Amino acid sequence: RPVEFMLDTGASDVSIPLPVAEELGLKKGRPVTYQTANGPIQAWQTVIDEIRLGELRVGPVRASINPHDSGESVLLGMSFLKEIDFSQQGNTLTLKYPDP
Repeated sequence: RPVEFMLDTGASDVSIPLPVAEELGLKKGRPVTYQTANGPIQAWQTVIDEIRLGELRVGPVRASINPHDSGESVLLGMSFLKEIDFSQQGNTLTLKYPDP
């Protein structure tokens, strides 16, 4: 389903708020601790089969289910971003597949 997202180059994995993960039917994997700007949090590992962003399709993607986030916005961390090229010029962010 479509979700609102924020790119987060400081996040190791894609982070999905618990309500969104439940709606998507994602399975909670093993517990994991992440170090955040607000201190350590406990989350669950999961895998997303595919993330589509316009014409970009990446998957499977390592992610976490964050029970401390009750919002709707997904953080696209480096487990997604490492698979694409991204650059910023002024107010424009460009995402594309890497050149072969």
